[in-house]
Amino acid sequence: MKPKDVLTPAEMEILLKKSDARGFIEICTSWGIIAFSFAIVALWPHLPTLFVPILVALVLLGNRHLALSILVHDACHHALFKTKALNEFFGKWFAAAPELQSLTGYRQYHIQHHKYTGEDYRDDKGDPDIILTRNYPISKKSLRKWLIKDLTFRSAPRLYLGLLAMNLGLMKYDLSGRVVMLPQPKRNIFGWIFLGVKKLFPFLLSNAVIFTILFLVGQPWLYLLWIASALTTFQFFTRIRSIAEHGMLPRVADMLQNTRTTEVSWWERLTFAPHHVNYHMEHHFLMAVPSYRLPQMHKILKSRGVFDKVYVAQGYGDILRLATAK
Repeated sequence: MKPKDVLTPAEMEILLKKSDARGFIEICTSWGIIAFSFAIVALWPHLPTLFVPILVALVLLGNRHLALSILVHDACHHALFKTKALNEFFGKWFAAAPELQSLTGYRQYHIQHHKYTGEDYRDDKGDPDIILTRNYPISKKSLRKWLIKDLTFRSAPRLYLGLLAMNLGLMKYDLSGRVVMLPQPKRNIFGWIFLGVKKLFPFLLSNAVIFTILFLVGQPWLYLLWIASALTTFQFFTRIRSIAEHGMLPRVADMLQNTRTTEVSWWERLTFAPHHVNYHMEHHFLMAVPSYRLPQMHKILKSRGVFDKVYVAQGYGDILRLATAK
């Protein structure tokens, strides 16, 4: 099934329409929730119960780390802003840079996922993301082990060491966990320093701005929550979201079978599914549709019977059940 088989030209035009204003709202929403997360801890007056707002902040900030990654994804598809320059600027500086990601590197990597969704990856051909979900379902004990690793700082080092190497150009950009080192020219100590400053400047600058703002409002210690959430709850939410999108599905070329949509509640949007990322089959169906139009697209496809023979997961609890069906 192709988009033109289900959607009229007028509907496709509406769904594919980008908006600079809506893109700006998406950016402001994520950063607004980030600011709110810091504020609820900073303004909490009761020291003995401070763990409550800290826990809430870790959940919300982990979700917003994921949200910024989703905005990198949307900008990669040129689907965040209508204006190309705004799409590249905000995608780089307000989404990718704070997360130690590269918009250019991610774009090259991710397009291959769409081209070969569900295909085994060999010799740089196939779906590079297949490694993330190919072993599911697994036992409850195994999944529990991985999720505990995510929440106890043990999954994150590999990710961020990889991102560091990828940003420095030492390793091929690949978020699946595969390690492919790239040949390097000879450099002296000053060459390595220059490379580090040049390649890591966006990350260092964006995080310095976050820390400086917190310092100026008298709460520099809150930056630790930004780091802690990146190393824990972000890893946890990302794993489950990844499983939901392509896990436990046939490895076939049909996007209706190899990609899943998940219906979510409001609290799941604040954890696993920011920026409508749960409408993943819709995204694969027509990948240039902006995230803020995916709910509208879902309604249209549902009314046309597209989901009549497709299993739609009912929340991420349903995903965990499917993931541990072994």
